[in-house]
Amino acid sequence: MKHKRKTVSVERETLRRRGAVAEQTRRIAVAEQTRRGTDAKRRCDRAEEEMSRRGANEERRRQGAEEERDVKEERSRHEQTTRGGVKEQMKRSVTK
Repeated sequence: MKHKRKTVSVERETLRRRGAVAEQTRRIAVAEQTRRGTDAKRRCDRAEEEMSRRGANEERRRQGAEEERDVKEERSRHEQTTRGGVKEQMKRSVTK
């Protein structure tokens, strides 16, 4: 049995479908690429936020440590003045 040749209208319809499938495939690829780019941007933004947050936390810790040091120095100075002052302390340490 000899293979029948497709009619022109059937060929046109087949080509149209192939074109539609190719277009749909292209759209999906573009959407996927866009999504990947968006995901990468989000990850980058999150990383920057995290670094910023860590920097802020580190700064708070540093300030807390400085304040604590200042308070200790102030207490030490206060204790020295209540025990007769620094000069008096030095005299006592020399005479011992």
